Amino acid sequence: MNNSIYLYGGSFNPFHIGHLNVIETLVSSFPESKVVVMPSHRSPLKEFDYDPGIEHRVEVVKSMTRDLSVEVDTYEMDQGKKCYTVDVLPYIKEKYASDNINIVIGLDQLNQFHKWKNYQKVLSLANLLVVSRPGYDFLKFEDLPLDLQDLVDDYTQDKFILSTGLTITYLKLDENFDVSSSELRSKMRKGQPTGNLILEESKNYFLEKKIYERLDAKVEDYKKFTLDCEKLLNEKNALNVLSYDVRHITQPSEFNLIASGTNTRHTSSLAEHLIRYMRKTRGLSPIAVEGISEGRWIVIDYGALIVHVFYEFVRNEYNLEELWVNGELLKES
Repeated sequence: MNNSIYLYGGSFNPFHIGHLNVIETLVSSFPESKVVVMPSHRSPLKEFDYDPGIEHRVEVVKSMTRDLSVEVDTYEMDQGKKCYTVDVLPYIKEKYASDNINIVIGLDQLNQFHKWKNYQKVLSLANLLVVSRPGYDFLKFEDLPLDLQDLVDDYTQDKFILSTGLTITYLKLDENFDVSSSELRSKMRKGQPTGNLILEESKNYFLEKKIYERLDAKVEDYKKFTLDCEKLLNEKNALNVLSYDVRHITQPSEFNLIASGTNTRHTSSLAEHLIRYMRKTRGLSPIAVEGISEGRWIVIDYGALIVHVFYEFVRNEYNLEELWVNGELLKES
């Protein structure tokens, strides 16, 4: 065996058949190298995603890969905090005595790689191996983010040669699994079927440990919960907070709540406070959160309740309340 390392990290939240396909492809494509799978503590870009806990995610990854020639490294779990790739690489180099480290990422991550902490240093320490589903071609040079284009000295059909002497290469996966972890989390927490995208052994583990439980099983009264969210946002000086019961009209939810902030920072602060408060005091994490980094239109999905937090100027553009005029406007008692 040579000393090349293929480092595949991620939250694996949850671990699904697409992740397994990547790992199996790596093992078959590089039989003389070591494949290291490292579950992340929590992605710095996904702070508000529902997380059952890294210890559960590590356990499932170990269970699902026990028959494969891979090593599941618990370094990030052992640190007990967020870790960045640039800080993990020296550990990988020392532990595995490797001078050829390859970080395995998807095309979506390549598109935002320039947002990683000290990405230039990362590309001086390790190569990138970009994996993608059949039917998807490697990015052309002009499709790379401009920050990455500046680091490229030369390129071929499936390889970028960097000024650091390292490379970005491409590996097409064996199977076509179009799987989204966020969509799977949403399906499970709404009680919807996931088909064969999650292996049966994983599903049994989730049931046994009561993780990815249906959110509606933890909220006894969604009307009261909606009004509690309204009260909390009012206490944080949100503008024009309104709640609607839309159970008798066609909507993707049963209740809607809308509020505004004076600017994008205030808007993000309102959403973050609501999420953290409900998580800490009631053990309720949203199914999904969108738009929180931009702060213009933040959507917080609590299943039967959807919370919309707008920058006031943007709210006036969309005028969502017009969609709910036939619903019941709720009032705090």
